[in-house]
Amino acid sequence: HYHPLLAGPTVVEETDYLLIESTYGDRLHLDTRDPAELLAEVVNEAHARGGPLIIPAFAAERTQDLLYFLHRLWEEGRIPQLPVYIDSPMAIAATAVFEKHQECYGTQVQDMLCKGEEPLDFPALHYARTVEESQALNGLQGPAVIIPASGMADAGRIRHHLKHNLWRPEATVLFVGYQAEGTLGRTLLEGASQVNIFGEQITVRAKIKSLDVFSGHADQKGLLAWASHFRVPPRLTFVVHGEPQASASMARLLTEDKGWPVIVPAWLQEYVLTGRAAVPALSQVRDSLDRKLRRLEAGGDPARIEEVLKKLRELDEYMDQVG
Repeated sequence: HYHPLLAGPTVVEETDYLLIESTYGDRLHLDTRDPAELLAEVVNEAHARGGPLIIPAFAAERTQDLLYFLHRLWEEGRIPQLPVYIDSPMAIAATAVFEKHQECYGTQVQDMLCKGEEPLDFPALHYARTVEESQALNGLQGPAVIIPASGMADAGRIRHHLKHNLWRPEATVLFVGYQAEGTLGRTLLEGASQVNIFGEQITVRAKIKSLDVFSGHADQKGLLAWASHFRVPPRLTFVVHGEPQASASMARLLTEDKGWPVIVPAWLQEYVLTGRAAVPALSQVRDSLDRKLRRLEAGGDPARIEEVLKKLRELDEYMDQVG
């Protein structure tokens, strides 16, 4: 997916084993609008309301995306010159890593560097490094952009900002990433009129908004396009990092359309890569055998049970020999 701060994906033509993510393994990016334009609309609307715009964001990558687009909008005069605060020590550290490794930027951002511009720094930007600096933001008067972690509003400084601002009708909260079931972010997006923060019931009067245009994950079409560069199928492909439905859909497409051998690993499942095949870890095989053994002993034909038990004992002895 388009991501100005990162160069395009590396083409891979051959590998023994492949791990492929599947965040969007069952769907496409349908919203192709310009992220900068959509962000400008929210910033200008929040400015007109007269209160702060609070944007919970993941410390690495999403915060830097926002800085890049806010810098562009600020330079082009498409948003007011209101202050922007990064309120997350981890996000500040991650931003320093991005600035240190500018060779990884995409071509559009490389062009900015050639003109002497710093894509992640502009005069309106401020860093709240200490707890005291973070707390001081709660006393701000007038419009400002505050970007704290975490992206789902489940922990960290964001909860303090929400406690001090959700009840204010002039405030705006903008979510720019996935909100998992059961998180505070998901609760707010679903229209909750009250939320519990630090044991206190907070009435929600702020404007709650979301934008789903900042994802750096490839969609189903993009993942398949990247996989099409392989000259020979991987020996085995593991489909990971996705909801069950998304992972299953990607696995099915790779199997049916490409004929690749594919596994969707279960949570905490281990595989040993032998160089010839991927096999479950011996500890997991042993646990599975123990469970099946108990089920077998609970009922069934005695003669058949004894035959199976004999083979299982032979297998168990072999496993003891190999570790």
